[in-house]
Amino acid sequence: MHPEPGDLPGQIRWIIPPGILTVRGTVRAPGELGRMQADGTLTAITVGARSVVLTAEPAAWPRIGKTVRTALTAALRTPADWHAGTPAGDGSGGHGNDTIAEVAREVIDGRLGDYARSHGGRIALIGVDDGVVTVDLAGACRGCPASADTLRSGFEAELRRRCRDVVEVRALQH
Repeated sequence: MHPEPGDLPGQIRWIIPPGILTVRGTVRAPGELGRMQADGTLTAITVGARSVVLTAEPAAWPRIGKTVRTALTAALRTPADWHAGTPAGDGSGGHGNDTIAEVAREVIDGRLGDYARSHGGRIALIGVDDGVVTVDLAGACRGCPASADTLRSGFEAELRRRCRDVVEVRALQH
């Protein structure tokens, strides 16, 4: 197991041998890793075929990195205890589609939306389904080479920071 930078600020991708975990997507982790997820130290845990992506505040990693490595190593010893999703209302801070949509609107109405509008663009929430957020990039944002970066490192990063149950952010394809 080894770490490498993730796609977004604050993400660390831990490469694991294939076949250890069969669950995919946003997960609830067992043990200390799960406690770190529940208390907000880790804002997202996503499992792929050969990786576990952990998200936290970027500035926290120097302080929590060693503890996270130990907790992840222990959690991987009990693969049956990893579960898909973080259901709303389970006491662990999960967010349902309505809450994700509300936060997405707040993000769009805030600095990120102001930034897009200042360049003649617009970001509109289309909907949220099972944690997948769909937006429409309109005006100058549609087709802009920088829009993918704004969507990922701006909108998605802030949304994931505030709602760990966001599975994916998609832009409508025109």
